[in-house]
Amino acid sequence: LLLLGCDEDLAPGGKKVLTKASRADMILLAKLDFVNRRISGVSVARDIRSQLPNDRAHKINAYHRLAPLGQGGEMTKRAVEHLLRNDVQIDRVIELDYEAFMAFIDLIHGVKVSTPIDLHYVDRAGGLYIDIPKGTHLLNGYDAMGYVRIRKNAGDDYMRQERQRQLLLAVKDQLRVHWTLMPQIIDAGARVLGDSVTPPELAALATFAKTVPKESVKLGQLPTRQGRGSFLELDLKKSRKELVKLGFLESKLAVRD
Repeated sequence: LLLLGCDEDLAPGGKKVLTKASRADMILLAKLDFVNRRISGVSVARDIRSQLPNDRAHKINAYHRLAPLGQGGEMTKRAVEHLLRNDVQIDRVIELDYEAFMAFIDLIHGVKVSTPIDLHYVDRAGGLYIDIPKGTHLLNGYDAMGYVRIRKNAGDDYMRQERQRQLLLAVKDQLRVHWTLMPQIIDAGARVLGDSVTPPELAALATFAKTVPKESVKLGQLPTRQGRGSFLELDLKKSRKELVKLGFLESKLAVRD
């Protein structure tokens, strides 16, 4: 699965949406391993340089905005697959709805997570106001959204991965506690995931998630190096090793040219 969390271009003051389909704020490649009961994810840095055939180079998060209307997810999918030299084939693209995500977290009575540092960030143009002191907290939907989206003044990418992992585990725990709410949870989850996942598939995924041990939920990131200007360059060799470790690739593919 390719999960995309997309921001909105807002007018000054954050009250009016200027462009609904904008850059991908979060790009996460995920694998659900039903046989081995494992959930793996690898985050793709927004500033990685990507260049599709017959096109100039762009930061990979820009493809969602540059694509024809309604094709942002498919174009980002093509960019990610091309970036990885087509070693990984993506079965489904899911564009997360942040408003529905917040409602979903509130429905399951919040998520309990921790942060070793204060998380504080204000983006008036983007309508994002984050103020989470260090420690362990039960977050509501809005704060949970900020908890996983924040980048600036929030530690390195590994700390962001840990926040994403904590959120996944916290949702998993809340699903187990509030299992009697499953019909409402499936309905709310469908709004978060859009048309990419059907309600029966979502019910199957929720049942599967209950069976996955915490130690089998693993997140990583595609290794990069600094490129020209504000671009990051993918370290393909290291990325293939990371994809093998997380179960996306067979080991023999990690060493090919």
